[in-house]
Amino acid sequence: MAATASTARTVVVRGISTEATEASVRSLFGASGAIESVTVGRAPATSDRQRTAEIVFTTPAAAAAARDGTNGTIFPGAEAPMRVSLATYDPTTVFVGNLAGADEAEVTAFFAKAGTITESDVGSRRAYLTFATEAGATAAVALSGSFLPSAADRAIRVERRRVVLGEDGEPLPARRSSRRAARTPRVRTRVFVKPVPAAVTTDELAACMGGAEAGVVDCTIDAETGVGMVEFSTAEGRQAAIDDATVDLRGEIAQIRPQAPRRRRRAAAGAAAAAGTAEGAPRARAPRARAARTETVETPADPRELLVSGPTTEEACTTLCNSVGTVEAIRAVGSGRVTRDGWQLHSFIVTFSTAAEAEAAIPELEKATAVVPVKKTAEGEAVPEGTTTTVSVRARPAGPRKTRAPRAAAAAGATEGRRAGGRRTGGAAPGAAAGAGRRGGARREAGVAPEDIPLDPLTVLISGPDSEAAATAMAEEVGSLESVRMLPGRPPRPGMPHSRRFIATYANEAAAAAAVAAFNGRAITVQVPTHEDGSATSGDVFADAVVTARIARERRAGGGRRGPRGRRSGAAAE
Repeated sequence: MAATASTARTVVVRGISTEATEASVRSLFGASGAIESVTVGRAPATSDRQRTAEIVFTTPAAAAAARDGTNGTIFPGAEAPMRVSLATYDPTTVFVGNLAGADEAEVTAFFAKAGTITESDVGSRRAYLTFATEAGATAAVALSGSFLPSAADRAIRVERRRVVLGEDGEPLPARRSSRRAARTPRVRTRVFVKPVPAAVTTDELAACMGGAEAGVVDCTIDAETGVGMVEFSTAEGRQAAIDDATVDLRGEIAQIRPQAPRRRRRAAAGAAAAAGTAEGAPRARAPRARAARTETVETPADPRELLVSGPTTEEACTTLCNSVGTVEAIRAVGSGRVTRDGWQLHSFIVTFSTAAEAEAAIPELEKATAVVPVKKTAEGEAVPEGTTTTVSVRARPAGPRKTRAPRAAAAAGATEGRRAGGRRTGGAAPGAAAGAGRRGGARREAGVAPEDIPLDPLTVLISGPDSEAAATAMAEEVGSLESVRMLPGRPPRPGMPHSRRFIATYANEAAAAAAVAAFNGRAITVQVPTHEDGSATSGDVFADAVVTARIARERRAGGGRRGPRGRRSGAAAE
């Protein structure tokens, strides 16, 4: 059990000024007795919130005198009175932080080597573990900085569970217990994306959903079903993604849903579809082709690769790494994550010329510093735009890389075993050879990756203009334009450049090729709405943007795509 007020030597002080230092805290509280140690809570310089200090006295009497003499007084430079409480640590309970979605079985199995666990409370990001003996808790604290098997790149934090004592000397209720008693409604922060192409990685999906700027904190992809799960830091970020309804993943439009999609039964045409239906009866639809199953493929770690975190741009990271070795390649990982302290850290995979160079570069890189933007305070408060701080660069071996690829067996036999007449059959159902189904596009055709879908030489995908009128005016510059269609995308948001994507259809291949050459890389200006509803008016500001243009891919395979004049072409039209 935790110690009582008669043996507590620790004092927790809330309400010291943001400019408080260890020396100023010692000066104020030293009059109560000898101080063993002082810890002043960290806070960015831009924070307006008051800070917390933890003071350990050499005797319980000195700690009690400090509480009685300073509680309710004002710290020099602060505005509100201090709240001073006695505190101690539960000798058998530890707090485990910085978890990455580990389950209770994994956490308890990892800490079982420290001692017998009598009680556990494991969440997605933190856990409380109670051991049978104080020695077990001490051994568990020694594991701080270790890595769980499921998150080899995320060090856990283990510390004693602090117990704050009330005025009567009894432990106050744990804050987590108070939250449970209040039964606060659960805030939903997840959305589901389907279908996710097999070649798309979790980092790419997170970037397409807005990355750290949109509040994305976690992203996973189910290789079996092709469904992606994206978790946001706030319910507002989740709702903004739901309002967008769709997201572009390597040229494929995926749906954004607030709930996980259910497995719907596939309708079967059966023998009636093969023989034809009676006159006047509704026509049976052919079942959709079953998508090829995928599997996770792990690429062995390259000893020449390092994961470097800190520099904000690829150029800055290249310059830094070239100063300690020869860089052969570099690529960004994600769009920059926001740490618990509110700093935005960018990460890069850097490939050196040799493994020896990479190993020697780690201690040299960790001596460097980088200036990174500050997005919020450690307490979650907003900070002025352009606020920065200096952090130490971190570097470590990149480790193995995991990607998803179609299974060879599934890709070969994905068209077999469909449901027909309520039973499984060994072959494909009638009408499935066309590969279409009700909405079956090229992305659902068995064994076809998005990059293998043929190009449509008459259509051009244009990204950048902020309106259909601007895109049409640009597309008409090369002549032979037949139509311009705007694709679904995010609605205008205040303070963000408003760019959209369009499909321009030309009468001949030469005009489409000329459009790509003329528009790709062109500098334009787009509106930056300043209204809460995202509306655009003449009073808005403008920002520079760059147009990208390329030949678009076929929307449907097997001849099911509609031609530029609305007629069906190929086998589907016959």
